[in-house]
Amino acid sequence: MNQTVCTQRDDDTRRLLIRLSFCTFALAFFCLLPPEISQFHIDSNAAYGADKVSLKPRSNLFSRVSFEVEGVELLSFLESYSEMFGFSFFVDRRVDPSTLLTGSFTDEPFIQALEAILGDVNLSYCVVDDSLLYIGPQEAAGEILLLFALKSEGSGLEEAPRNVLSKLSTTIDFQIRPYSEPKDIFKSFAQRSGLKLSGFDKTPFDLWRGADFRKITAGSLLTVLGVGFNVDYRFDPATSAIKPVAINRTAIVSRYYPQSSVDQFLKDVCVDSKFENKTVNGEKLVYITGPFSELAKVELVASQNSRNYSAESSRDENYEKISSSKASNKKVQISGEVSNATLRSLFAYLEKNARVVCSLDPSLESNDVTLETRVSCKFTNSNIDQIAQIVSKQIGARPEIDGNSITFYAK
Repeated sequence: MNQTVCTQRDDDTRRLLIRLSFCTFALAFFCLLPPEISQFHIDSNAAYGADKVSLKPRSNLFSRVSFEVEGVELLSFLESYSEMFGFSFFVDRRVDPSTLLTGSFTDEPFIQALEAILGDVNLSYCVVDDSLLYIGPQEAAGEILLLFALKSEGSGLEEAPRNVLSKLSTTIDFQIRPYSEPKDIFKSFAQRSGLKLSGFDKTPFDLWRGADFRKITAGSLLTVLGVGFNVDYRFDPATSAIKPVAINRTAIVSRYYPQSSVDQFLKDVCVDSKFENKTVNGEKLVYITGPFSELAKVELVASQNSRNYSAESSRDENYEKISSSKASNKKVQISGEVSNATLRSLFAYLEKNARVVCSLDPSLESNDVTLETRVSCKFTNSNIDQIAQIVSKQIGARPEIDGNSITFYAK
């Protein structure tokens, strides 16, 4: 990152046209790099910021949830939902894991609820390789996304040979034991990834909390591990090794973004950046040149815009399919039993196993019924009407059914 990532605009435009001629779609910032691609340099993503991407979520992070938390510790919250939805997470060293979260959400995609609840405590996140949630300060999430984008364009890897690029793009599983020594972590990482590392053991890392990474590319993991310590990486041809390098937040970088992702707010915040509208192959783009620190803000907002739009699009498509296939309530059937479980857990269970989305009307609060209320229910080939009656009996509520959704009201 010590070198400025900025070229002449004519060269940028020419390269963009070449890239566009080969791409049929853009990669999401959290899409998995297919194993058969043996390079880390991804031309198809280089021309745009993340908002250009058409996301097709494949994980449970987009499941719609209803929950209420008040004064719940961040680490406890993440552990509960990571187990429920099957994702791993990594909390930046600069974040206090005992930070208290408060919020209430009804029938919202989990990913959007998470964004809101973290934003209230000045935190944010990014999804890495569709398998890991990185939680960190708001500016750090955008920095990680921008580092990913620049690495995909070859920044810091200009002289890396093909076998190194291949190893950086390899998907691995990796575990950090609680309070591990940094030198031991990087030694283990080098063995697991097959990469030659140099200098990471001399970087002033401190002891790390434990973490479990599943199906993450080696290059992405190296970025995640380093950003909390103000460290990126580059390939050193003199030693044929990957070396740490300080993140240069004043370096001038350039990126293309769809005009829809760059609003007036960003232009007001990015006071040292230049914005230039361009139309390339009929697409309206904004070419932004400015300090790394400012483009990181653009990258985060662009990614959130894309994710939120795609989540709603996905929801409409999925729910149309569910409604059409289960127009008759009798087609919804579930057998199972929950004992002394919170309504939050029960609703998640029903959504996952029966595609039934449940929510509580605020009127139930006067009856002391919340998502933390505990119930015991048994379902035997139950359809949606029977599910509604069983749950209503437990909480003394009046159910209303709309398609595959049940809302519980005070009587």
